[in-house]
Amino acid sequence: MGWVSCISIYRLLREFKTEVNVGKPQVSYRETVSTGGKVEEAYRREGQGVNQFAHVLLEFEPGAKDSGLVFENIVKEPKLNRLHAEQVRKGIEEAMLAGPIAGFPVIGLKSRLIDGRFDPQMPDVNAFKVAAGMAMRKAMRDARPILLEPVMALEVMVPEEYLSNIMTDLNGRRAQVNNVILKGHLQCVEANAALSEMFGYSTQLRSISQGRATYTMKFASYEQVSPQTLKRITGV
Repeated sequence: MGWVSCISIYRLLREFKTEVNVGKPQVSYRETVSTGGKVEEAYRREGQGVNQFAHVLLEFEPGAKDSGLVFENIVKEPKLNRLHAEQVRKGIEEAMLAGPIAGFPVIGLKSRLIDGRFDPQMPDVNAFKVAAGMAMRKAMRDARPILLEPVMALEVMVPEEYLSNIMTDLNGRRAQVNNVILKGHLQCVEANAALSEMFGYSTQLRSISQGRATYTMKFASYEQVSPQTLKRITGV
């Protein structure tokens, strides 16, 4: 932990009388699917004053990695109505809150409701949310799920004499250096690096440049984790 962070925590405790939980930063991983397909699911519940039935047929495929759910309903009334389709969408969204690999939220998914059926004697539309959730959890397990990590766009401004130190350190952090250009009297290193590799970078940067280098970092994209990272997170 850097000295700036220590001072901030001290002020929160002493000056603002705020309870503080201090721990290692957590990476916001995501999960997605790499293949598509169709999945069918039926849900029935009867008894104790509850009578529910729903049958859904869903088609799914990978979407853009930086998107959430793209949902489409092609089933027309009277077979299913707008309320049924809305519950299907909600069920899919709830299933996407925890992926099958390590329980991280799922992104980059396209889903299409292509068929469905309800029992007029059991008109509770909530059954469609349950059926859709069951269908999507099954679909995600079978769709070759992959784990994604946030990758950051990094720009380091450094004097020429410390450039080799910066490059060596970035290589050790699995960073991909995209460009090195001269801006004024400083070298500008443009790179992409996994967020998990960048914790403590500010302190390290000061150390290897004698405090003369600066950097900016912003989110770039989600990319598939390395086999080593996957094993560390899942234990498999």
